Amino acid sequence: INAEYMGDERPILNFRFETMEFPYNLARVLRAEPDGLVVIDGRRLSTKKGPPTSSSRTSGGEDQSAAIADVLDKMGIASMRAQGLRVPVTSYDRIVGSDFRVYIKVEGTKAIGILKVGPKNLFHRNYDGGIKEIRPLCVLDFYVHESVQRGGIGRWLFDHMLEREGSEPSRIAYCFTTELMS
Repeated sequence: INAEYMGDERPILNFRFETMEFPYNLARVLRAEPDGLVVIDGRRLSTKKGPPTSSSRTSGGEDQSAAIADVLDKMGIASMRAQGLRVPVTSYDRIVGSDFRVYIKVEGTKAIGILKVGPKNLFHRNYDGGIKEIRPLCVLDFYVHESVQRGGIGRWLFDHMLEREGSEPSRIAYCFTTELMS
């Protein structure tokens, strides 16, 4: 078994990063909409989570909170790797209790893309040179698995996020983590 470790030393077992395939039906466990959209709201997550266990993934008895933690942590690691960062921008622990929302595209047992958004305090320079603090909706993490990139999944996630958030691209701040910030 190939095991990697998160920062809190929880092993990541029985998972294939090359396909983002999980050992249970994500669409069913995460209660995806018919088109495969799952929206995770940090304000609604429980602060109590345990690592997913094989007993929590039995037919019909999957633990939804453990599955959410599993997906967020693993997709966050995949996004971190794709961006060349040292730490994940997205994880269960970074989402729980926050104003962040994560839009996930799932297909059966696969998670194929995530888009993390939320408000962030930023400083904006006005046309007259004055500085004003604002708190816009920000894109904080955006990842589509390499095997399905350039197939419209990112646009699909982005369009669904805009609709749900009641926003438009010009009203959103785009925050990109750099190596210095990770």
